[in-house]
Amino acid sequence: MANKVVTGVRFVKKNRIFHLQIQQGQLLPRGAINESTVEWVPIDDFKITDPDVCDGVDYHSLSHQERGIDLDEISTLDGQASVVTGLRLRVLSGRLNLIFIISHRPPNNEDRQKVNLENLDVPTRSTNSSQPMSKNNQYLEFVNSGIKQDVAQTTIPFIDIQDVVTSPPVPLAGIGIYYKSSPGYGGFVAPKIITYDISRHVRNAD
Repeated sequence: MANKVVTGVRFVKKNRIFHLQIQQGQLLPRGAINESTVEWVPIDDFKITDPDVCDGVDYHSLSHQERGIDLDEISTLDGQASVVTGLRLRVLSGRLNLIFIISHRPPNNEDRQKVNLENLDVPTRSTNSSQPMSKNNQYLEFVNSGIKQDVAQTTIPFIDIQDVVTSPPVPLAGIGIYYKSSPGYGGFVAPKIITYDISRHVRNAD
C-alpha cells in the first residue's frame, strides 16, 4: 500500500541493539490518516555476531571516543507542506545524529553545547517526574553514574522505550531526540514528535 507516512516513533532493544522504530499509516486527503493501516514497521532481525553484519555499517558501537548522541529537533521548513516519510540514525563527528528523508536543512554540527552529566544518580531512583533538560543543537555523552551516588557502576542516561504517538494518529512535520531528567539524576534519552499542522487544509466558513 502506497502513500505511507510516519505517525510515531520509539526506541526498541533487540539482540543487544537499540533500534529507532517507526509507526506508519496511509495518508488520506486533508492530512487525515487511515487508522486501519497504522502499524509499527518491523525492525531488522540481525545480531552483531552474524557473519555479514559490520560495525559502523549495520550498527554503531559506543566506545570511549564515540559515545555521544546529538539532541536535536528537526522539522520541515516553515511553509513547506511536507510530512515525514522515514528516518534513521547516522554517525556524525563520532556521535549518533538523527535525520529524516524530507529534511532540506544542512547538518548543523558546529558549536554544540555539551550537557553535563557528571556525578549523577541512577535515573530510576528519582521520585519526581522527568522534565526536558536539553535544547536544540546540544549533545550528551553516555557516562558512568556518580561515585558517591552509585559507585560509578551504571551507564547513564537510560533509554526511554515508551511509544511516542498521538491518538488519533496524525502526520508528522518533524521529529527529535531530547534529554529529560530530574535534578541530581542521570535521566533519559527519548524521541519526540512534531505534529503536522492540518489547519492549512481547513477552509474558513464565510
